[in-house]
Amino acid sequence: MAETSASAAVEKTVFARKTSGLVKELGAFESFSINLISLGPGPAYGLFLIVLLFVSGANLMQATLLAALAGIPVVLAYAIMAIQMPRSGGEYVYASRLLHPYLGFVGGLARVLNAIVYAAILPYWFVTFSLGPGLASWGAVVGDSGIANIGTTLTSNTTWIVVIGEILTAALMVLWIVMKPRLAFRIFSALLFLELAGLIVALGLLFAAGHNGFVNAVNSFMASRGYAGDYYADVSIYGQTGFGPYGSNFTNTLVLVPLVFAFYYMFTNAPSY
Repeated sequence: MAETSASAAVEKTVFARKTSGLVKELGAFESFSINLISLGPGPAYGLFLIVLLFVSGANLMQATLLAALAGIPVVLAYAIMAIQMPRSGGEYVYASRLLHPYLGFVGGLARVLNAIVYAAILPYWFVTFSLGPGLASWGAVVGDSGIANIGTTLTSNTTWIVVIGEILTAALMVLWIVMKPRLAFRIFSALLFLELAGLIVALGLLFAAGHNGFVNAVNSFMASRGYAGDYYADVSIYGQTGFGPYGSNFTNTLVLVPLVFAFYYMFTNAPSY
């Protein structure tokens, strides 16, 4: 009896709580923040417009709704797994416990390789599709040729793309590794608030301007850049005849569904690391 009591006391001292494996470091909001930021809905919309050039007649609104329906089982599956394994998470844990440890290892290794590839691609996209065009547009709006020239240079000069994109990304990744996890997750949450605040401000400005105000602002800006004619009307006509997000070809619409699902809904409610 004495030996049993001693063993129980030792076990209680060694194990602070009854758990095993990986333990969650994230709260629900931190996980939501990382997943939402990782989806990249902004750059994805530009990709959708490029794809629409080759699948004319596709309906982007219908594709978005169909992709949302396809995402419901994914959300439910992640929710059930989170309920069944409340103190641990991550793709490796779910795959290894529910399928096989080998599949969990392969899936985890694939995610590592995927991160390596993205570490090279995303900085290039950021500089050429976001930072460069953003500075060029900003310079054009405020009438500052210096800022506009910097933006143009960033999109065409590969040296700057490497320096700003790749080296800065590598530095941030190193900082992420050495930083305390909880602090890094809070930074992600703060970035989400900043992103949502910018979206709310943009929507508020569009709502305040109204449709006519937006059309007049676009035409006025393009006229200042030397465009002769009604730019908004010309673009609208071209979109209706060439391609557009409100087509009626259901077959081509289905082509867009996996793409929308991958960028908007695939990682909804997914585990974060």
